[in-house]
Amino acid sequence: MGTTESTQIAYTNGIRFDHTFEIINLNDETAKKFDVLLGVDILPKLFIYLSGVAHRWDDDSAKERNQFKNNINYDTDNAYDPENTDNGTPEERAFLMKQIEGSLEANKQILIDAVCSIPKSGVNIPISNPNDC
Repeated sequence: MGTTESTQIAYTNGIRFDHTFEIINLNDETAKKFDVLLGVDILPKLFIYLSGVAHRWDDDSAKERNQFKNNINYDTDNAYDPENTDNGTPEERAFLMKQIEGSLEANKQILIDAVCSIPKSGVNIPISNPNDC
């Protein structure tokens, strides 16, 4: 919907910084759960990092899979398997995978608790209709 003017944020332990908030219209279901959503652009400024959080008991892998079932960030059904897609020819897919192989390997080397420290690493995606999200 827009952004706020730059606002000074005061947090615990003397943390102070200026921040511009993005204003979004939360859908009804999300609005029931959250008053505010803090994104990856502000959390590092607050020195808040989320890593290594346990999310299941070791003997309950079915429950682990189910928690991600309706999360669009996880392909639990392997619906987007690049090896078995009908997009392009097998040769084109092999060529694509060869082109991105180095990037995929470099990505695997990133520590699981790593955080981007580049100040401008936040991404803003303008949307014309918040109901599309």
